[in-house]
Formats: sequence, structure tokens, C-alpha cells
Amino acid sequence: YREEQRKAETDVRFYIGPDFLAVEWTVFGVEVASVLVLAGLSYKVLAEIGWSIYRHIGANIALRRKVRDFHVLLVLIKLALFFLLVFVLIISLLIVHIATRDMLLTGWIGTPVAVATALVGYFGLRRENTKMMVAFVVGVLGAIFYVSYKTAKTLLPSLSGNQNPPPTWRFVLFFSIITVLLLLGNIVYAIRCSRAFGGKVSRYVFEDAPVEVERFAIDSA
Repeated sequence: YREEQRKAETDVRFYIGPDFLAVEWTVFGVEVASVLVLAGLSYKVLAEIGWSIYRHIGANIALRRKVRDFHVLLVLIKLALFFLLVFVLIISLLIVHIATRDMLLTGWIGTPVAVATALVGYFGLRRENTKMMVAFVVGVLGAIFYVSYKTAKTLLPSLSGNQNPPPTWRFVLFFSIITVLLLLGNIVYAIRCSRAFGGKVSRYVFEDAPVEVERFAIDSA
């Protein structure tokens, strides 16, 4: 009896039915549509960003590289936040039972922390604030640990207490891998951008560049 009670308390229960499958495919459809829209917008930005950078900065190669790093980090922050929120959504709705404590920690705490970390990175980059970027990197490392732990706990029988993985394990594995890769990219480019702080590179990214820029400098920035 005690063994059955222990399994009942630790086991993560799953419900598969028409409503569940409808939610799953709805989430998948929204994700695909979002990726297609993002791809279209990215193409438009790519077509315009080259001329925009040249018009504001000219042939200052060193400065152009720094501006490019700033833009890449901004894109990575947005993509990582999107995939992290989708991962939290999958864990919350498709994996964890609504009555468990993990549901509370995943949905109510994970989402605000993810958004707050992204905002810290954005404003740290905008203000060229090293302390905020350090806090951002720490938050990203925490997110990597969180995603890795939740994935392992969901898929590994020794941690989940279930002999078989959940029916949505492919969704979990896919989004966990993509999310971790994007978060690692955030760390790399956060370090690269932090090394350029103090040169007022952010004014070329978030505001119009001044007229007195050295348009044909090679290594002056």
C-alpha cells in the first residue's frame, strides 16, 4: 500500500484526449505561423540593414562590426525569449499536471523571470551598462540550467519516476535544444558587446547616428 501511495504522489499524470490534442496542435500551429512571420520580417530587415548601416556609419569597418554584434544580440534576445516561453508553455500545459507544485513554479515564476532577464539584457545593451549585462548573463545561465533540468526530469525515467516518456517528448526535446543553443548565443554576444561598451555604439543602434562620424575609417573605432 505504501509503495502504491508513493508512486501516486510522485508520478506525473498525463491526460490524452480530444481537448488535449486540440491544444497541442493549436500551439504547434501558432509556433509555425510565428516562425514564418519572423522569417519574413527578418528577410525585410536583412534587405534594408546593409544600406542603413552604411548610410549612418560609412566604411568604418570596426564600428560596423560592433553595430552588427549589437543587432545580433537584440535578435538573439527576442528569439531566446520566444523559444523559452514556448518551452515553459509546453511544460505547463502538456507535461505537468495542473495540481502539482511544478505547475506553479513553471508558469507563475518561470515566465516573469524570463521576461525580466530579457529586459535586463535589452536595457543593459541600450545603456552600455556592464553590471546589467553581468546580471543578464547570470540570468541566461540560470535559464540554461532550468531548461536542461526540466528536460532531463521529463525524459529520464530515473528523474521523472515514469517508465515511459510523455507523448509530447519530441516537442520538449526540440524546443529545449533550440532554446539552449539560443541562450548560449546570448552569452557569447553579450560578452562581445560588453567589450565594446564605452564607445557609444548603442547610439548607432537605438538612435540616429551623428553626422560627424568618420565614414572611411578602418580601425579607428
